[in-house]
Amino acid sequence: PQITFCVMPLINNELRIQGSQGYCWDFPTALQMAAEIGVERLATHFFDLEDLKSALDTALDRSSRSIKVLLKP
Repeated sequence: PQITFCVMPLINNELRIQGSQGYCWDFPTALQMAAEIGVERLATHFFDLEDLKSALDTALDRSSRSIKVLLKP
């Protein structure tokens, strides 16, 4: 889906949006590492992909106290 949002908070706060694809050979190692350190507590907010704008708004809103905002496919 296409959305429009203001990028200035990303620039001003030196934030980044990162996508990923491929690298399937790294998944087993990443999953093992994630299980060892318990990353569940780092993800504070979850959104469906269709709610991308809300997810970005939450990530940029300091009052949300978000640490990691995740999108569910």
